[in-house]
Amino acid sequence: MRLEDLGMNEKLALCRRSARTVAGRYRSLAQSAGSGDEPLRRLFEGLAADVEKRLPTFEAPTTLSEDEEERLVRGFFPSLSKSPGEKFVGREAGTYLAECLVEEFAAFYRTLALQATDEQSREFFMDAKKAEESHLEFVRHVLL
Repeated sequence: MRLEDLGMNEKLALCRRSARTVAGRYRSLAQSAGSGDEPLRRLFEGLAADVEKRLPTFEAPTTLSEDEEERLVRGFFPSLSKSPGEKFVGREAGTYLAECLVEEFAAFYRTLALQATDEQSREFFMDAKKAEESHLEFVRHVLL
């Protein structure tokens, strides 16, 4: 199944699934941050909260199974399978993983915007892309 073959309800379901998955990854990274690294933990928690804030709240019927949603999401977010390589996430690895997720999320929304057939959907996806690009700049320049 390809993204361009999906209807708007399925794309919105993917947005919700992606947001929940990415927010969960941020929270997992926050829990893995070294016990004394409160600024890194707060960075991950803040990124998770921002993703959840923009999560589409309405439910629409979808023809996608959970397995199909998961497969599509994993295809857009390859960094979900990257391990920090250590028991605790350090600043360098943590900010790298956060940067990867933010870049992938921006690319995901850019793809959805390019495929949108109506102006309202295109605007929604472009706004989400711009928000992720803003997060990317923040993550790249944050001083922990």
